[in-house]
Amino acid sequence: MKGDFSKRYSVRDKNFRGVLHQQGRVLLDADWNDQTAIDNEWQATAAQDAFGPGIAAVPADMSGGFEVIGVNVSDGKVTVTLSPGRVWADGLLLTLGEETALKATYLYRPDEDTGTLEPEEGERDAVVLEVWQESFSGFQMSDAFPDSILEPALGGPDTTERILTSMALRLFRLSGGEACETIRRKLVDEFQDRGTLSVTLSENYPPEGVCPVIEKGGYTGLEHSLFRIEIARVNDLGVAMFKWSRFNGGLVGRGDVTVEGGTTTITITANRQVIERSKTGEFYLEVVEWSDMLGRWETTYGASVTREGDTLTVTDIKYDQDSWSPSGNVFFRLWDGIASVSEYVTASGDTDRELIDGIHLDFNPPGSDVYTAGDYWTFAVRAGGIENGTELLIDAPPEGIQCHRVALAEIVWPFNGNVDVDCRECFPALTGIRADDVGFDNHVCQMPDVNTVQDALDVLCRRLEGICTFAPKPGQGWENILNGLGENQDVHICFSTGQYPLDESYSFNNLGHVKISGSGAGTQLIASNSEAVFMFNNCESVTIQNLAAISGAGNREALNGTLTFHDCHNVTVENLSLKCSAGSRKDAACITIKNAEADASLARGKGLVRIRHCDLSIGHLQIGILLVNVTRAQVEDNFLAVARNPRRLSFDQLIQRKDYRAIFRKMMVSDAIIHENAPDFGTRDVTATFSGFSVRFNTFDALRNEWEEIIKANPPQSRRIRNNRDMLAHIELLADRILLNQGEITGGTGDVRGWYQLLNQQHPAVASQGIVVGGRIVKDIRIINNTIKGVLDGVHVGLSHRASGGTYRDIAERVKIENNTIGIIFPPIALRARFGIFIGNCNSCIVENNYVRVQRFQFTKDRHIEGIRIFGYLGRMIIVEKNHLENFSVGIYINPLNESSGQLFQWAVSDNMSPKARMALEVGDRPMPGETNEQKGKRRKRNGEKRGKIRAKNNYK
Repeated sequence: MKGDFSKRYSVRDKNFRGVLHQQGRVLLDADWNDQTAIDNEWQATAAQDAFGPGIAAVPADMSGGFEVIGVNVSDGKVTVTLSPGRVWADGLLLTLGEETALKATYLYRPDEDTGTLEPEEGERDAVVLEVWQESFSGFQMSDAFPDSILEPALGGPDTTERILTSMALRLFRLSGGEACETIRRKLVDEFQDRGTLSVTLSENYPPEGVCPVIEKGGYTGLEHSLFRIEIARVNDLGVAMFKWSRFNGGLVGRGDVTVEGGTTTITITANRQVIERSKTGEFYLEVVEWSDMLGRWETTYGASVTREGDTLTVTDIKYDQDSWSPSGNVFFRLWDGIASVSEYVTASGDTDRELIDGIHLDFNPPGSDVYTAGDYWTFAVRAGGIENGTELLIDAPPEGIQCHRVALAEIVWPFNGNVDVDCRECFPALTGIRADDVGFDNHVCQMPDVNTVQDALDVLCRRLEGICTFAPKPGQGWENILNGLGENQDVHICFSTGQYPLDESYSFNNLGHVKISGSGAGTQLIASNSEAVFMFNNCESVTIQNLAAISGAGNREALNGTLTFHDCHNVTVENLSLKCSAGSRKDAACITIKNAEADASLARGKGLVRIRHCDLSIGHLQIGILLVNVTRAQVEDNFLAVARNPRRLSFDQLIQRKDYRAIFRKMMVSDAIIHENAPDFGTRDVTATFSGFSVRFNTFDALRNEWEEIIKANPPQSRRIRNNRDMLAHIELLADRILLNQGEITGGTGDVRGWYQLLNQQHPAVASQGIVVGGRIVKDIRIINNTIKGVLDGVHVGLSHRASGGTYRDIAERVKIENNTIGIIFPPIALRARFGIFIGNCNSCIVENNYVRVQRFQFTKDRHIEGIRIFGYLGRMIIVEKNHLENFSVGIYINPLNESSGQLFQWAVSDNMSPKARMALEVGDRPMPGETNEQKGKRRKRNGEKRGKIRAKNNYK
């Protein structure tokens, strides 16, 4: 606190509670000030202990204020509007009487070039309230407040000062997803390192030949003083300056500013003490506008002064800013001097620097980074009362200004009127305390995640079969609440919004009826290191709805999903947002439902599946929905799309994996012939020979003319080539080298490098399959009104045929695929045959009103792909109509393996569109395994007749 006080006072850590005045004694200013300090310290500590350190606490009723209700950026300056009311900021009380707009600047990351702010979209800031206390004299208060403390009836003497709680708003840049608690810790940690000051008195005084006033050393002045050392500023050169005063910076006055002929003059009226002090000519004058105080600390200016009676006239104003144009009233403060911090640092072998009258200063460290304008130290000296060598301060941190920082809110640019997170904490009145405000002893009950009486009541109600059996709370370890589930127990789990992390998959085993519900996409279950978030094993029924789940690993052997169901009789999945991992091979799914054959019985109600209204984000080369041995399944109104690849799965990184590299190696060296007497199934692009051994193979067009030079420049070792197969292995090794070195290889040209770059560019993220139905038992399948994007295969329903006692148990009974929109991606990675819709082995199937489109790339523009393929042992009814199949080689391909003579069959393919297809409809002629020549002839005749009838009936040409 600045002011003409007799000595410093400190009550912290001394347990003082009051000052008692004795009769007949002199009442000193220090006694009064000590009582004020005790009261302030007691109140602030009590409030801080009650509300918590670093907290912006507001009353829960209408008196609670300081809500961020507006943020505006204009010309790089920020204005923040706060709601009226009260706030306890780290124990200090502040009040706003009306909506108040305050300028907020970037204290923590200033733009040194312009000092302005241009926030980018998506950036996040914390709105931080800074609060501190300073004392203000009557001269200052008269300019700031209409009810001045200067009493005109007495001539306006400068008597007492007032402690004012001041505030400013700052913006604190957030680099990640910090919560309010993290911001509070950062605000505390940001300003830990502060410079210190040591003050000592001379031991050897007076110098030789000088007549001593006091015989001993120490303080040699004749005045009783309270010295103030204050950091004035850190200038543009990074030099910290300090100013000092014998009167604690308490010599102040007020003045009027006039500007004539380009010259600024300040006429100051001051008290007699200031006038007398200014006559010495040894002082430093600080002139400050009141508006500067709102920025927290004054800025110091030097000036020339003339005196006439009780009036000081300031001209030839010197200041350290580029410009300064005060207007109206200003106030001033007299200091004894100003100097650089670096001049008062004890160096090795030197003595410390004397300030005046035997007082020595020593700043530590000498740099400017740890000093902030406004930091100050005070110490009292008395003429003749301090003995030789007395230490006043030793490595003392600044006494102030003690700044309290609390976070009000988090905002996201551009500000839309609503804060992202409100960091204020509300507290009820004593008369408004409820059960959820009161903690209790949980030692006996040991209920998990229970902290208040209301928490305990809620858990008890749920255990008594209330709305939910369990209601986990977000955060690590939430799953502990589910421990102790009994076999065949029915359970209902309700999740609120928030994140629910898992270190590994959570399994529900041998339960009855299970229902899990969330609060929409705001409920996030995350198992970053596991293939599944939840695994349900042998449950009577499972219903899961209204939440989001993310898994981050896969299992090639099991093909488990983010949600996995094994041998659960009845599964309902709806209104979910799911995301599975990405990888270099097929090893994960978003939803996996598998049943053993014995647990799939439509008559007994086992193997029933409903998947509705879900959004599935499928990882690279993974599956959206996998159903195995389901008796009845309805997959309806879902959106399945491939997710973007993470950085770890870029093309250059994927190609380092053996399994992934093998895919492209097969394209570089495909259809290889190594036997000399092998039948000629057509010419090959490349013939490679070495030491009498030969290999013929196909390759990419860009590499066709490169292989000969590459093999010539990279010959194999003769001892390792013993046959044609060894020669093929050497060529495949060269293919690996090209891929691993990003197209660089001895003998290769720019065509090889260009081919690799093109391959990289044509490598989008792509899901392996959208919806897959397999196994040996499928009774009734409906796949309706789904949208599937970014997959190699859209819908795949296929049961492998295995004879069993003359019956075909693994033929699907009824399949309906209707009103789906399917987007196929056909990148170079797609090696085998691909289909928009595939049905294999089915008694009755309907495929209608589907829109299927394929996106080709340069490497696959001529590769074969079919829009719809129906294949295998087909039943009496096949209806394929009103489908739009875009950009496929063959629109519809049908290949029956069984005979249809002697039975009533209805196979209709009509009203379909296949633009750009080489053939709109093709009826296949695949041979039966082990058929005789006679059977072969009958098959060809039969299929030829079918082909003709279908084409004639539906006008296919």
